[in-house]
Amino acid sequence: PMGVRVHMSYVPGALSKINESVPAELLIELRGSQTGLLTYRHQIDVYAHNEWSHLGNIHETLAAFVQSKHPAISTVLHAASKRLQDSTGSGALQGYQAGATRAGEIAWALYEAMRDLGITYINPPASFEQAQKIRTPDQVLQDRFGTCLDTAVTYAACLEQAGLDPLLFVLEGHAFAGFYPQKSHRRESCLTDANTILNQVEAGVVVPVETTTITTGEN
Repeated sequence: PMGVRVHMSYVPGALSKINESVPAELLIELRGSQTGLLTYRHQIDVYAHNEWSHLGNIHETLAAFVQSKHPAISTVLHAASKRLQDSTGSGALQGYQAGATRAGEIAWALYEAMRDLGITYINPPASFEQAQKIRTPDQVLQDRFGTCLDTAVTYAACLEQAGLDPLLFVLEGHAFAGFYPQKSHRRESCLTDANTILNQVEAGVVVPVETTTITTGEN
């Protein structure tokens, strides 16, 4: 029989307080009744809690910044519900229950609710690593500042809280959001083939939404 122990020593809650990348060590110990102890050490970097690295094959980690349960999201949802009530006679944010047309109306109302806030485009927060710091929903919706990536993840969070399946599109030097007009059953967490993505857009399987226009007040 063998046992494996993985050690990462840190103070509980400390990771959420890291503001810049820090070096750390991953220690793996392998014990066996006949073999004794084998030790493996590996040096790693721990990024800040609000930092996303777009290097390597870990693109899907961007989804961790879509904070659909953040309290600040409720402001957008309430405003979107009122807009829907005024324009369609129903303020329900019922996701896909009423079909694709209603899903599009919900996505439109959420977009307009964010646009009405008067969010100003701003450069990413300063960072000393090859990564980008992403603003939280309260920083975007209450402080009213955001990059294309900030507004994309915040809009995606609003979509998810309203019951829609959001998407994030990442290009070189730019990002924006989108959604599935009908309930998605796809298993892939990340698509990198440009032709596949374009085919889905042209077929109406996904709907891209340019979120940068939220910061310019464009309809």
